Amino acid sequence: MASHHLMPSDAALWRLLQISDQLFPTGAYAFSHALETYVDHGLVHDRATCQPLFEALCDHALGPCDAVFCRHAFRAAAQDRMARLVELDRLLTAGKVTQELRLESEHTGQAFIRASLAMQPPPLVEAFWQAARQKITPGNHAIAFGLVAQGIGISEVCTVQSYLYNVVAGWVSVAVRLVPLGQMEG
Repeated sequence: MASHHLMPSDAALWRLLQISDQLFPTGAYAFSHALETYVDHGLVHDRATCQPLFEALCDHALGPCDAVFCRHAFRAAAQDRMARLVELDRLLTAGKVTQELRLESEHTGQAFIRASLAMQPPPLVEAFWQAARQKITPGNHAIAFGLVAQGIGISEVCTVQSYLYNVVAGWVSVAVRLVPLGQMEG
């Protein structure tokens, strides 16, 4: 069986569950990924109007952009390539077309890195955090997630799957509150 499909160790799985949980202190709950605007304008008001928005976000932003960058950050971290992480981070920021999405990604990513420091990650995570604090790099969430997950011993495939789940679960949580949707609809 290929190594990227192996189950993580118990400790790595525990840490993966921590960083993927909506309770991990990233502040993501404060952002709506533009859903609030759609609700305010009456464009999203139930599951039937919310689902196409989320599908479009997955198909045109999360999948081909953020997930790809998360994967590349994982690979750069595996090779201990700080310069590549910074390059990827800057490219991801450039690909965020609205200021709201850039700020959301950067705020969430920086909070994610800061929270992960309590997990005693590898030195590369601390170096990336220092670069983000010094505004050398933006500190996007997808980059931070790939970097931290690689450092705790999670496979590349599990990292990207967990990142995708984390982001989509966050959107659903926001939709349950804002639209509002029931838990089953969410």
